[in-house]
Amino acid sequence: MLTVITAATAEEKRIVKAERVEVELSIGRCEAIKAIDAATAIIERYIGYTLAPETVQERIAGRNTNVLRLERHPITEIVEFSENDYVENTDYYVDYGKGWLIKASGVWAEEMHLLQLVEPELMPKAYATPNYTVTYKSGYSVMPADLQDAALNLCRTLVSGVDRQYQSQTIGDWSYSLGAGGVVSGILEQLNHYRVIA
Repeated sequence: MLTVITAATAEEKRIVKAERVEVELSIGRCEAIKAIDAATAIIERYIGYTLAPETVQERIAGRNTNVLRLERHPITEIVEFSENDYVENTDYYVDYGKGWLIKASGVWAEEMHLLQLVEPELMPKAYATPNYTVTYKSGYSVMPADLQDAALNLCRTLVSGVDRQYQSQTIGDWSYSLGAGGVVSGILEQLNHYRVIA
């Protein structure tokens, strides 16, 4: 479960700068901002997370693996990491780009009764499987060029109305489709390496 502690502002979330969209599409500031906000929402919905810097807290159940995969990446800082809400955990290192916490030795704890630390009937349900709580900062302070280019291309498509096979979503004044073969789906497919697939 992920909780946003410090949310990005609307301006921080914009993947491409309004000035660039205004110049390249020859449109006014208000229309550029509306297009950028719509393009940003489309991209974030497609990849599955907010790209702008935010501080979040995530609870993860550890299950016999040496990697805990966080929902957001890139990670810029681990603020706090604890096990079952009270034991600070330091036996890990971080793959900041992938959003992974990697156990330095062994695996993240098995169910405690399987380790024979506690009789199963004496173990409170909440702690039967260790829960890790990670508070961390994630997101891009400067958006990568491919994300900026994709957002600009989406703005161009939304403003010009090139992709009129609308089927699925409306954001602001624009609709778009993720149907195969459309301009929008072609732009988004270039961002597959950013997607989080559960």
